[in-house]
Amino acid sequence: MHALEILEGAAAPTDPTNPSGLTQLPHFKYGMWHALNFGRMISTTLAGMVWANMGCGGNPKGANAVANALGPHVPPDAIVPNSAVSLLAYYAASDRPAPAPTGTFRCYRSEDAAAKPYKAFLKVLGQWGAKMKLQGFFNLNNANHTPGCAGLAIPSEVKHIEDVLDVKKRYAGAFDRAGHPPDPSMFGVNNFYHVRRIFVNNYGRHALQSKAKPVSFKWDWVGMGPAVWGAGCLQVNGVFMGWMRGTPEGLDVVKGELAASVLGAGFVQQIQGIDKANLQSEGGAAATAPAAATK
Repeated sequence: MHALEILEGAAAPTDPTNPSGLTQLPHFKYGMWHALNFGRMISTTLAGMVWANMGCGGNPKGANAVANALGPHVPPDAIVPNSAVSLLAYYAASDRPAPAPTGTFRCYRSEDAAAKPYKAFLKVLGQWGAKMKLQGFFNLNNANHTPGCAGLAIPSEVKHIEDVLDVKKRYAGAFDRAGHPPDPSMFGVNNFYHVRRIFVNNYGRHALQSKAKPVSFKWDWVGMGPAVWGAGCLQVNGVFMGWMRGTPEGLDVVKGELAASVLGAGFVQQIQGIDKANLQSEGGAAATAPAAATK
């Protein structure tokens, strides 16, 4: 993200004359409300982990507990995690000689700016969260323009997908100070938090002086489990690129909704996620930094 700001002509990511397509967010001030948000976040996550290890706290089939509730593309016997207990059940069902499941990515693109692909993308994410019975939407806020926070991001959570468009609501839902991405070891706990929410990350609109044609975009963090439901997007030179990640069955929950959207005709590829076996073949940097395929 910060490299894109530089490429667009800024002397540094914090340059006030930066022509970047990223919205210049107001300064963020951490306060008591945010500390309370953190307390609620960590206490409910840890409680869910404890209940799950006791065999309580939800249906082991997760969002697929009610037959046919997730539509025709999801097998009735599939586990689609949306809680700590169904996340453990998902891994237990995969406890066999075959490799453990990895995250799956589906990438989309649209060159039809008039169709407002970003809002269409958010609409699908809202439908996804509702069908999965998830609790909200996690997002990272660019902290470059808060003094002393260059290169950092503010984690926050909102209840409704429309709130992703409102910086005041995103800041109100913040639960930590601006910081660096989490260490991979933290996802032993973080995966239990993210299984109940959709990770939404918008890299903004950018105009780059390049003859390369944007084709596809995705990023990931080492340590994220397959049932970390996530989505991200980036627009470069008028080409909107979006991705979704999760389990194949979880992604199929909105297969019909995506097909009916402006992104339906723009499916680019499906990518199997990073794991120990293919980390070297795909490259370690791809697991921690954005990557865009071009022609």
